[in-house]
Amino acid sequence: MENKEFFNIEAFGGIRAPELARQILGLPAYPTFYIEFDAKVAKIANAMYGTSYEPMSVVDFDAKPYRYKIKLYVGGSPCQSFSPAGKREGGDEGSGTTSSLM
Repeated sequence: MENKEFFNIEAFGGIRAPELARQILGLPAYPTFYIEFDAKVAKIANAMYGTSYEPMSVVDFDAKPYRYKIKLYVGGSPCQSFSPAGKREGGDEGSGTTSSLM
């Protein structure tokens, strides 16, 4: 049964690991905002869960209308640029790396 009073937000949504965990744990479903910038990743997530979310940036999401209605906010900002494989060059604003939003 869906509770339309509360919302979940999955920022940097990727393949929607929080949704998979919710299903495995048998927790109730709530309307969810899925925020993922990468169109290819969003397409994969939509295919996995039968959804039709459009790609968008966390920068463009306005949470103000949902103040006091958000039940759960989860997100894992991109970390590839901080890893050895990413040469630890991420994090600087304007660097063009996936982690430059920090």
